[in-house]
Amino acid sequence: MHPASIPHPGRKGKLTARPVDAASIALAKEGWQKRLENRANVWEIPTVHTITADKAKRVRIPDAKPGQVFAYISNGDGSITLTPVEAAVKEPFPEGSLKHLVTEESNAEMAALARGIKIPAPPEDWD
Repeated sequence: MHPASIPHPGRKGKLTARPVDAASIALAKEGWQKRLENRANVWEIPTVHTITADKAKRVRIPDAKPGQVFAYISNGDGSITLTPVEAAVKEPFPEGSLKHLVTEESNAEMAALARGIKIPAPPEDWD
């Protein structure tokens, strides 16, 4: 309702509009804005998710990705903190790390072993 259209009692039984100036309109708008801002804060309720551990002490975290790693910190007040940890991905054998294992002698030994092994042919009905 616009502040200018708010009736006020002038005489008993009759309602008449009161005079409105720019300052009272500005104050009314400011009051409405504050009320709306306060009401907006009332509805900001954080969502709380509960998680139950099974007999093996496992929990399912809905937002976690498969294979994601978390750091576990037990706070003194009975609460715990899980922090996602970025796992560093390393090559199991970086380039050049196995060169010392491949020599002319080892190649000759592997070739001699391979000549002595007979690999049977797969059965005909084998897919």
